[in-house]
Amino acid sequence: MNGTYRVLSFGIALCVNGAALGTVNLAMVRANERQRLAQPQPVSIVVTAARPKAAHRERHAASELCPLSKPI
Repeated sequence: MNGTYRVLSFGIALCVNGAALGTVNLAMVRANERQRLAQPQPVSIVVTAARPKAAHRERHAASELCPLSKPI
């Protein structure tokens, strides 16, 4: 009888500690999400236009005038 109470109390303590750990984890995740959402995110702009023909000539001229042996 005494051993049964010990096993039962151990099971209850295990469940209570697991619930407390889950609650703390959920609170930390929510705080992290709030902190991440509070920081402003830069807006991404994607340009999808064709390059003009002159851009190729300018890039070629720039690579000829560059003193480096290889473009960066």
